[in-house]
Amino acid sequence: MATLVAIVSCPGAVVSQAGGGNGTIVGRVVDHTRGTPLAEAEIRVPGISRITTSDPLGRFALAAVPPGPQVLETRRMGYGARTDTLTVSPGETIEVVVGLGPDPLSLPPLVVAVRSRVLESAGFYGRRDQGLSGVFLTRQQIEERNPPRLSDLFIGIPGFRLQSRGGIRAPAVVSPRGNLLTGGVCFPVIWLDGVATTIVDLDDIHVNQVEGMEIYQGAGAPLRYNNPCGAILIWTRVPIRRDEP
Repeated sequence: MATLVAIVSCPGAVVSQAGGGNGTIVGRVVDHTRGTPLAEAEIRVPGISRITTSDPLGRFALAAVPPGPQVLETRRMGYGARTDTLTVSPGETIEVVVGLGPDPLSLPPLVVAVRSRVLESAGFYGRRDQGLSGVFLTRQQIEERNPPRLSDLFIGIPGFRLQSRGGIRAPAVVSPRGNLLTGGVCFPVIWLDGVATTIVDLDDIHVNQVEGMEIYQGAGAPLRYNNPCGAILIWTRVPIRRDEP
């Protein structure tokens, strides 16, 4: 039995266990050596009657998983069966990547990430999993970059550069189509928690307030957020409640 030895949690994830209830396990099954998705793999948790099967992209989902320590069994023809242990918390969705290989290959531990409820309710993961041509940054990825200012996240993102806008540094799309009057540069629409905003200076938002970001160049954003100059979707963390003095 391969035992879970590493749990990667998003520090900004908002996980409430007060309401109880079952959890959900979602993830992908991949070939360990090539990293390619594996379809038709069978995934089950003993004690739950149903068995789910991975789709052509290797994706699967197991809902209504009882909280507590659980065993995840993964099997596919031509590959060695795999068994991992993990812990499911009440009302929580955890995301895993399961690597399979031929026997007797020694496989690395299962990688588990706790999904942020803020981003899940905003549709962040659904858009990311659809393969949209945007840049998706979770709270964990933002912290790994450790930017002094929010605008610094755009340094190194292809198609974007920091441009002066009224004396303020702002992320701008370089040479977007249909914006010749702007001299080849235009500024994307900024959406804050799903609402279009007139914020010009992104650095008015503290990095620690942000749970995740979606950055789209040109008309690549989802229909609701679509704009020729692109779109920046900022999802903020749930404020910490402080007792009044």
